[in-house]
Amino acid sequence: IQVASLALGFSSNQGFGLRMAWSPTGQYIAIAFGPDSSQAQSALILYQFTRANNTLTQIQEVLLTGTISFVMRDVAWRSDEQYIAITTTQNLLVYQFNQIAKTLSLVASITNNSSRYSSCSWS
Repeated sequence: IQVASLALGFSSNQGFGLRMAWSPTGQYIAIAFGPDSSQAQSALILYQFTRANNTLTQIQEVLLTGTISFVMRDVAWRSDEQYIAITTTQNLLVYQFNQIAKTLSLVASITNNSSRYSSCSWS
């Protein structure tokens, strides 16, 4: 049963990555995609799901450009919904999510040019 739908405005290309993860409570969905067709940027977009009317509302978007513009590999929420980790082919990025202000802030990043990240998870 489809309860909500979402159209993302980008075109895929070779090497394109799209990853998404529901928050532990099911109130939010994080979508990491990229790079876009120009190979210039990737993005992390956060949506809030409202169960009362089955709608998705975009609440935050972070554009990943420059040295972190690589194919998305994974996205994972921490169990308390305060952090989101994403991996690209050469980066591990950790964002803090402020649920009151509905903002994302980059709090940690690692770039590894000699190997590839494939996934991420919280323990």
